Amino acid sequence: MVLDPGEGVRVTAAAALAGELVEAGSTLPLVMALGDHRIEVLDGELTLMLPGGSEVLPAGARRMVPTGTAFQLVNRSAHAARVVVTVQLQRMDAPMRFSAKQHPV
Repeated sequence: MVLDPGEGVRVTAAAALAGELVEAGSTLPLVMALGDHRIEVLDGELTLMLPGGSEVLPAGARRMVPTGTAFQLVNRSAHAARVVVTVQLQRMDAPMRFSAKQHPV
């Protein structure tokens, strides 16, 4: 995929973050948001770790993580959780290319 300057596209994150289970006690890899990330917890409870602190997100919670922010999702509970992360890429000054082996998360 090639995006020319000024173009944007809505992309759903990799399958691991598209409604899949996050096991109890697990931590997802640290992410540097390449675009605005919309996090929605479908089931269970996750902790959103941000540079300024953390926030517990129960089922039904939705949060936006802005472009350029490092974040991580942690399941500190005793039960599995399910989450969807949607990425909104912003205007770009140069073309951006993704191969089949890469994803924007």
